[in-house]
Amino acid sequence: MLDAMAALGLHRVALLGTSFGGILGMALGTVRPGVLAGLALNDTGPVLQKDGLDAIGEIIGRDPGFGSLKDAVAFLKARLPPLGITEAGWPAVAERTYARGEDGRWHPRWDIRIASILPKGGSAAPDLWPFFHAIPAIPSLLVWGQESTVLAARTVQDMRAARPGMLLCSLPGIGHAPGLGEPAVLAAIAHWLDQIP
Repeated sequence: MLDAMAALGLHRVALLGTSFGGILGMALGTVRPGVLAGLALNDTGPVLQKDGLDAIGEIIGRDPGFGSLKDAVAFLKARLPPLGITEAGWPAVAERTYARGEDGRWHPRWDIRIASILPKGGSAAPDLWPFFHAIPAIPSLLVWGQESTVLAARTVQDMRAARPGMLLCSLPGIGHAPGLGEPAVLAAIAHWLDQIP
């Protein structure tokens, strides 16, 4: 991220990170706190639940090579948590998730080796509280899906206690990770951005 910022000539940023992106944002606040003007975390925090991470690993750690977009849609519908996606919206979600390769099959748009960073076997996720506590005193926002299996309600409560000024956008009936296009989320992001000098 620091290399990308340098290449783009960005010296200070408001960063919105979903899941692992939020962890990277917390780490950035630790190693280079002066570059963060604001930090928004989308369904991630200092304590990550093992069941949720295992479910993520099942999706991101393999390349099913779907024969059709319809097959990709069926896979995602069967494995993703409730995200408020309409029936008509699923093909667009699948197209943002998978791309047709030279072999004509649909493959992930990411490097599946990223799953190697997830805890293995019975290992718990690392303690990220030091990263969270190191975030500078900047405008912050937490977007949380109340049905998340990654970010527990107790962790959300502890995060707000540690950072009382952190805005919270809590989404009932939504799992990991909330889409950022819902009206409530867009309003929360706009409010967060308004707080950044």
